[in-house]
Amino acid sequence: GRRTGVRIVWDQNGVEGASAGELAVLEAVARETAGTFSKGRMLADVLEERRKLAELIDATSDGMLSLDPSGAPLAWNPALERITGMAAADALGSPAAVLRLRPRTLDGHDVDLTRWATLGELPTELRISVAGGTVRRLSCSFSRVAEETGQETALVVVVRDITAAEEMEALREEFDRMAEQQIASRTVVEQLQQAVVPPAPEVAEAEFGVEYVPT
Repeated sequence: GRRTGVRIVWDQNGVEGASAGELAVLEAVARETAGTFSKGRMLADVLEERRKLAELIDATSDGMLSLDPSGAPLAWNPALERITGMAAADALGSPAAVLRLRPRTLDGHDVDLTRWATLGELPTELRISVAGGTVRRLSCSFSRVAEETGQETALVVVVRDITAAEEMEALREEFDRMAEQQIASRTVVEQLQQAVVPPAPEVAEAEFGVEYVPT
């Protein structure tokens, strides 16, 4: 209902002879033109949103990939390239790329993500092997994309590399273990010191003390 412009048609015979049918056709063409403008604006908005989404996906530190029902990667963002050491060009369209990472649970059971369509709930934490044999620990979230018929067409995976956090936790546990050992050792040493220290002599009108001095 909003007027967006005017369509001008020049007829060398003049407008006096224009029939109602011709005018109706011109009005229909004008409406189609306005509709085309509107669709163009909608398309521009969609493309702009896609551009923003692409920038967000490229800039995020979380790895993102999507798999088709055969397990072939459809998307592989730059963060995932950094995490896995595998370029998107080598991964896209190849189920073998996912298998090369050897995804597995924390206790070592393999998880074949290429068969995601036939698997049930997927683990929220995985280990993968990347270039050079390095093992990375990932926190994962999964979203299944389905058509209106209910058929699943893609699996979207978002992963976060928590290897550093795991290593820090291991160092903290090792520090706690060493601290406990040191406390235990100190206790043993103090008990040995007390065992070898002779009793203080008793002398009238005097107070003596005995001190252990290691050499």
